[in-house]
Amino acid sequence: MEYRKLKNLGILLFFLQIIGIGIWFYVKQPDMEYSMDMLKIIPILFGINLLVGLVLYVLKKKDISKLIFGNSIICPLIFYAGWILWFTYYAQ
Repeated sequence: MEYRKLKNLGILLFFLQIIGIGIWFYVKQPDMEYSMDMLKIIPILFGINLLVGLVLYVLKKKDISKLIFGNSIICPLIFYAGWILWFTYYAQ
């Protein structure tokens, strides 16, 4: 895959994740008592992205699989940052 297309796909994926996680926080509005759920959600996000990357690697889509493997590290960090921001600024 061409580098420019891969870069654009990565940027699009990054923004879609931020929007999706933001919508999840807005709709779900978690309370402080659910803070232990974060320890369940982050490994699930990591595992799903890792599994998708592995499937794409097996299907010989190596460029996209590298992007998804990188995403498997970035996605839980975005979720963690959203979790901290939610309880620091928006939770009541």
